[in-house]
Amino acid sequence: MEAVYIEVPIRGRVKAGYLSEEDGQKVLLKEVIRAKHYFNLVKGYALQRPLFLELKRKGFAGIKIHETDTGDTYYATMEDWSLNGSTWTGQYGSQQTLSEKYMKKGRS
Repeated sequence: MEAVYIEVPIRGRVKAGYLSEEDGQKVLLKEVIRAKHYFNLVKGYALQRPLFLELKRKGFAGIKIHETDTGDTYYATMEDWSLNGSTWTGQYGSQQTLSEKYMKKGRS
């Protein structure tokens, strides 16, 4: 799989995830550690807003989050992220957030 990188304030260039496919559609596969990356404020996850906008522009169908510590996966379409998510800005810049209640849960 091809890695996807983004510039993040304070941290610099970081790996955001991998290009992947879900039902024949392009998706971003983002690997996280739930205990470290879970966003309590929204009870879900976030990714850098510039990356989110770039994925939308490039026609990605959605984002799949894989919790490497639990084995759980969460998938939501770009439309779900747009309609049900929100923008939050903090020390790492502007992020697009989405509660896991809008994501389909699975196992890896």
